[in-house]
Amino acid sequence: MHPIAALLIIAGLLMGSSSPAAARDGAGNGSSDIDAGVVLVADRNLTGSYFTNTVVLLLQHDDHGSIGVILNRRTGFLLEQLLPELPHARKSGHAIYLGGPVSPDTLLMLMRHEKTASGIAPLMDGVSFSLEREVLEALLERRKPARDLRVYAGYTGWTRGQLANELAVGAWRVMRAETAMIFHDNPNDLWEELIDRLDPPGIRVHAPQVREPATPAGTIECHA
Repeated sequence: MHPIAALLIIAGLLMGSSSPAAARDGAGNGSSDIDAGVVLVADRNLTGSYFTNTVVLLLQHDDHGSIGVILNRRTGFLLEQLLPELPHARKSGHAIYLGGPVSPDTLLMLMRHEKTASGIAPLMDGVSFSLEREVLEALLERRKPARDLRVYAGYTGWTRGQLANELAVGAWRVMRAETAMIFHDNPNDLWEELIDRLDPPGIRVHAPQVREPATPAGTIECHA
């Protein structure tokens, strides 16, 4: 089976899961915290969804909607399998990540240590992104290492107000992105590391309300 066809099937199977629903009352973050360059960390209670245990980096957020890529879904495919016609892709070792359910036959790149140029858009300090084939070819020709270049098939998108609704029901935790998150050495461990920072594991109890005893009428309180 052709790698592109396989990615389409994988994306379709994941899309069969439900969309983010209520995770926990009061666990969400306000939409005012959202902007390009933040990561959305799926809440522990977000289960049965395409986005279960995912970390999404937002590339764009405005009045029209939001666009991002999932950082921690590495596939078993290599770039040379998807673009065998590119000579510099061969034996480059670049893995393909599934960026989201939208257009999984389209490649998007995140890179660091690149100057803003035609086809390269800045995202945050030292990190930029591109969808241009010419940019990818130039990076491969320069032998850009995998530690500084990530390639994603597809992306994640929200229509206007959709992400705000998911935040309101507590589907996501929000935090500012760090370069080390984007280019994590072990992306499969990324969600667990971040959710442990945001929501430390442990035994949770519901503490009963403790009321101060009322002072009997006609008595005088004494304080040491």
